[in-house]
Amino acid sequence: MVDVEVGDVREAIASIAGVATLARAQGVGPKALRDLLPGLRSTCLAVPAIVAAALVQACDVVALATGLEVDSRSALEALVAAARRSASEVLAAIEAAEQKGLGARTRLTLQAACDRTVEELARVRHAIELLQRASLGEPLPIALDDLLGELDGDELGGTPVELWLLGDLDQTVIVQPRIALAVMLGALAHVRALAGGTAFVAVTSATAERVSVTFRRRAADDPEGELIRVTVPDEVAYDQLVLRLAAATLAAPLVIDGRAVRLDLLRA
Repeated sequence: MVDVEVGDVREAIASIAGVATLARAQGVGPKALRDLLPGLRSTCLAVPAIVAAALVQACDVVALATGLEVDSRSALEALVAAARRSASEVLAAIEAAEQKGLGARTRLTLQAACDRTVEELARVRHAIELLQRASLGEPLPIALDDLLGELDGDELGGTPVELWLLGDLDQTVIVQPRIALAVMLGALAHVRALAGGTAFVAVTSATAERVSVTFRRRAADDPEGELIRVTVPDEVAYDQLVLRLAAATLAAPLVIDGRAVRLDLLRA
């Protein structure tokens, strides 16, 4: 059921992307493009319900597992609202194309609206998949340095940054790896939003039960450490809600301290 629902989201994104590609193609005439508008409208009208269907079960399970019922409901509402806003831009472009005809300007407007909606829905889909994985759990032991070494958000776009790994990296934590990677990437994105810049550190320390990873902007007197390069996505409105829920399923709440963000993971 989960795979089918995520597949529905992917299919909607692919349909909108396909129209953008055809609108961009010089060999596709106005009539051929106009014939696609009813199907595109149907897809965009269905997008909020498709997103809601993909999220409801996962949000319910996460709410039960973490006790964060208000956050789970808010995340569901925020993601559906984001999908509705992005789809409404395409609907407006369809309306203009039908009223004014598919000239150069309306065609360009339709293409641009579809491109932006595809990008925004891809972020929504990423959040859906993260919450669905969080609802399934399945933690396992993994070396912290291996986990941090895989940190990258290039598929979401964003800004390349340099991240130095400092402190006690020789630890094993118990996490669902893809959830932990997404939460760490989100923590780094939040630090970038708080502190700016392109150079950051991930400082780790351990107690008997926990391994803490603190992300902050790199200071001039920080040691070199191990360097990795990461593409950090720009934050969107619902990111903190989704990350808080995902982190809670790791039993590792995100702690924001000024311009630093700490994640306390369970030690294996």
